[in-house]
Amino acid sequence: MFPRLGLTCAALLVFAACGGGDEAVSTTLPLPPETLATLPAESTEVEPVESTSPTTTSTSSTTTTTTTTVPVGEMSDLAAAIQRDLQAGEDALLKILGEPASQTSRDLAEKHFFGPALEGVLAQMDQLVVDGLLVMPNPETRSLLVATSEPILIGEPDGTAVDVETCRIDAGIIFEPPAQAGGPVVIVDDRVVRSTGLTHLRLVDDVWQLGGGELHEETVGATTCAA
Repeated sequence: MFPRLGLTCAALLVFAACGGGDEAVSTTLPLPPETLATLPAESTEVEPVESTSPTTTSTSSTTTTTTTTVPVGEMSDLAAAIQRDLQAGEDALLKILGEPASQTSRDLAEKHFFGPALEGVLAQMDQLVVDGLLVMPNPETRSLLVATSEPILIGEPDGTAVDVETCRIDAGIIFEPPAQAGGPVVIVDDRVVRSTGLTHLRLVDDVWQLGGGELHEETVGATTCAA
């Protein structure tokens, strides 16, 4: 999940959903327990927000890669490992952006991301700190990153770099913590965005790291990867 801040498209390249305006809005979504534990007491007051209907945008690009064929049995194991780490990276991102000033979060970012994606995550962490914002899980919709094709080995003959088509549900909620105990939590952006695209990964220390990608299409308001 790469939340919808202005720097996302330019910096992350993991076909992140890009949108979000400058106006802060709020919603009646309950805060998850792990988020409540970090906030001052009696700070869950929020105001309603109008829902938005799904909108879709798409882009196209051409990429040339050198591919390698993988035996069926090995492909199954490879696909399972990649799916495990795709979702692990998405889950890690929520933790990272939930505590953007933490060194632990920076270490976690370096474990799951590399290249342009890592640069984008770190930049987004810094921006959240500057803006005084945090990100929390959506209690109604889980953030997902799902492989929708078999992985294609690229470049490295030892099978440590792949491309895979993916579908992502970006459901993270960007919010402003209360300025004082008992104050309201202001929801800045709680839209859910589905993105489809090509994701680049590399294997480092038994972890498939996300390094970038190409956006095919994004749909605001879609909450599943089902066709």
